[in-house]
Amino acid sequence: MLLFFKNNKVVEVICVVLLAILSSALLLNGINQYAPPIDIIIFALIILVLMGSEIAYRYFVFPILFLTLLYVPIGMSYGVPNFQNIVSLYATNFSEAKEFLFLIPLHNYLYALFLFISFFITKLIVTKKEIMFYKNKFFIIILFILFCSKTEIFEFYLDCYDSVHLVSKEIKELQKVSANDTWTVDSFTPKYKNHILIIGESARRDFFNAYGYPVQNTTFLSNSAGVLVDGLSSGDRYTIGSLRLMLTNPDVLNREADYSKTFIQLANKAGYKTYWFSNQGQFGKHDTPITAIANQSINKTFLKFNDYNSQNIQDTQLLTHLEKALDDKINEPKLVVLHTMGSHTNACDRLNYESQIYLAKDKRYEYLACYISSIHQTDDFIKSTYEILSDKFKKNGETFSIIYFSDHGLNQHFDGNKLKIDNAGESKRHYQIPLFKVSSDDEIRKVLKSEKSGLNFTRGIAHWLGIQSAQFEQYDLFDGISDKNDYGLKRIIEVNPAKDDPATVADFYLGTKEER
Repeated sequence: MLLFFKNNKVVEVICVVLLAILSSALLLNGINQYAPPIDIIIFALIILVLMGSEIAYRYFVFPILFLTLLYVPIGMSYGVPNFQNIVSLYATNFSEAKEFLFLIPLHNYLYALFLFISFFITKLIVTKKEIMFYKNKFFIIILFILFCSKTEIFEFYLDCYDSVHLVSKEIKELQKVSANDTWTVDSFTPKYKNHILIIGESARRDFFNAYGYPVQNTTFLSNSAGVLVDGLSSGDRYTIGSLRLMLTNPDVLNREADYSKTFIQLANKAGYKTYWFSNQGQFGKHDTPITAIANQSINKTFLKFNDYNSQNIQDTQLLTHLEKALDDKINEPKLVVLHTMGSHTNACDRLNYESQIYLAKDKRYEYLACYISSIHQTDDFIKSTYEILSDKFKKNGETFSIIYFSDHGLNQHFDGNKLKIDNAGESKRHYQIPLFKVSSDDEIRKVLKSEKSGLNFTRGIAHWLGIQSAQFEQYDLFDGISDKNDYGLKRIIEVNPAKDDPATVADFYLGTKEER
């Protein structure tokens, strides 16, 4: 192939080809896409061919490389684009995007900068030395043969297209869902006047003292009367993927949400006055699946919609809205949803002074101290909710029941020499979430070891609300009986190649920041 170039260009051609191959290999590594050497060579040669043409470079090569390099810092930590990544992009406002970008390690950005410089130098050599590969017929023939035999190199771009297409399809389906639903209610016998559903965030149950973690971070959940279930599996391992299945009556075999059968629509049809108070934010012009479900409530408030630039609104602000809802003088029973930020990344930033009660003695476990402290903060939130309702119960006899669960668990891994607890990577315990119920008539404490599938969750909520329908079988989340069929959730955990990673335990100093 080199014979087709002038002798004085042979060295230049060799250099630019090697540089392009090296840059391409590093680029693919940066987006966490494994590619065999032959695929890397094909990608590099295509880039070199197109770099020789200013039009092709300006309108094709540069845009693709630029967008790919923008993704590299994210790809190094979170892998290739998938449904979760793209739908999270739809569901993220400016403040959350800024916070997310600050969580990415600095070396990821430096890596992308190095790649940008590398491709820039490649283009500079091709232009200055007039190495026009597209004019070399032998080069083109070799490239064509290689390309025909290997095309996996474009999997990254196909992943992008497929993920965006899937999310767009989901958004369109949501837009088709009108205020009308497809539920039928046969009977409605609520046991309590007030039903409070607390949706937690990123809380893996084996980090709770109530589930055996050897740190006292759940005083309320560990000691109060009520029912603690050890065995609930989330619908998926990230918020939207999980809650769209847990809060609708889904197609369990295909794991598809049914937005015409949400638990809010069911409660509305039965006669509940429904409220949704969220600290997750309302996400721009693209309604996410969870926001769409929330919008079906008769009353809804998104804290971050009202304060768009706030990064760290405390979950306790939801309690003010809860009290106002409880003060509504109506005859209908009430269903109030409190969607918290809980233990969402970055947990350290979400702690107030009273809740940062643990400090790691070993710096490797600083984030672990924040994470278990965030669970303590959630425990305090549940306790405060209970006390508000108990006060109402004592004053006017209004009965109540509270259910707390989390949307999904997290994975723990070391980034350098520091333990991280986040959604990066896979964990066999990613789906293990807490479930707790406490009511105004509870006198004893129960701990039930029963495997419950998140895909049955809406049916369990219906039972809790006292709603019966011919469209589903009765299902009790708190009967202590394991599900006969979890619709594949247990299998997902079993086939996960990751090693089992029980909650890490470390030594901590105890006391608030002010006390220390």
